[in-house]
Amino acid sequence: MKWSWEVVSESVQTTADMLKERGAKKLGCIGFCWGAWIAMHAGQDPSFCLCGGVHPTLFGKGAELGEAVQCPVILLSTKGEGGHP
Repeated sequence: MKWSWEVVSESVQTTADMLKERGAKKLGCIGFCWGAWIAMHAGQDPSFCLCGGVHPTLFGKGAELGEAVQCPVILLSTKGEGGHP
């Protein structure tokens, strides 16, 4: 996969480190569409206190990602997805 977690995680970690250097005490990660997939991976790192996504695309890995997350999660689906009529 061109955009694997191994590729994307470097940017997430760089951003998290920069925010901590600037005084952030707590970190969260929220994504839109496939950014929710990134957020769910970030939520596996104990330095994140929340994660989630709007119109989430989890590439069929929702249960797997959900089991590995170490923080509260919010996923907001839109009409017609995620079992919503």
